[in-house]
Amino acid sequence: MKKLGKTWDEVIEEKAEFADLNHGTVDKFKKLAADRIPSITDEKDWKTVLEKLDLIGNDNLKRAAILLFGNNPQKFHIQSCVKIGKFLTETDIQTTDVVEGNLFEQLENSLEILRTKYLKSEISYEGIHRRDILEYPYDALREAIINALIHRDYLGTSNIQIRVYSDRLVIMNEGKLPPEVPVEKLKIEHLSIPRNTLLAKVFYFAGFIESWGRGTIKIVENCVKQGLPEPDFIEESGVMKVIFYKDKFTAEYLEKLGFNERQIKAVMYVKVKGRITNKEYREMTGLSDEGARIDVNELVEKGVLFLKGRGRNVHYVLK
Repeated sequence: MKKLGKTWDEVIEEKAEFADLNHGTVDKFKKLAADRIPSITDEKDWKTVLEKLDLIGNDNLKRAAILLFGNNPQKFHIQSCVKIGKFLTETDIQTTDVVEGNLFEQLENSLEILRTKYLKSEISYEGIHRRDILEYPYDALREAIINALIHRDYLGTSNIQIRVYSDRLVIMNEGKLPPEVPVEKLKIEHLSIPRNTLLAKVFYFAGFIESWGRGTIKIVENCVKQGLPEPDFIEESGVMKVIFYKDKFTAEYLEKLGFNERQIKAVMYVKVKGRITNKEYREMTGLSDEGARIDVNELVEKGVLFLKGRGRNVHYVLK
């Protein structure tokens, strides 16, 4: 494909016919794209719409057309679906859902299943207005799922996976990052270099993404704004992972902040017991009174623990 100067999604889908397309999805797209390509909204012929989007070549549908607007893309690419699972442990799975359909349907249905079946919402009120705040930022999840859908390597045979654990959520897809964008640059300003250019272009026209490489930065910003730790972006063995953390004070997060094993153990203790005293810290760690005071004070200064009570009633809770 590199020799031909093409990306995977630009190749003709040999066995596809125009009857394989979902005209309802095309109509929805026309409304979504009204701001970025206004001329498309009045276009009555859906085939002309696809031609304007460069999804047809020599009167044949390209792979991107089937993935974006197909009735059943899995007939052509069985791996093009999203698996969602509730994991009690790494090996014990409680619930599984498989989300199929075209990419627009996969995005919408994956988010709805996560929101209604897998994740909890906290209810708050601003005046008389009720707000349901998902335990992970909805916009961040949406951005991460979009990235997985349009940047995954469709030559691979695995599905996109969304693994929901008690303390974290992991979104995984096959596909290495381009060499121009190493994983450590995803949290800072970087170029947008899509693997599947047509998929990215159509999602851009629909208003779902920008073309500035800010998607991953926005994911981080949304998590921090909601009081959660920054998510991790990890690339290993040709698989891209985004890991969201529900609990700000995970062992991994505390380790990143520079806390030692004793301090991390103490925080885990407070998460279970609700509080810890200086005496309990000494008994747990074997430190002297001064050593325990230094350890605990650092946890207080860095905003992890909060001092409560006076005299003999002094104890520490999570801030």
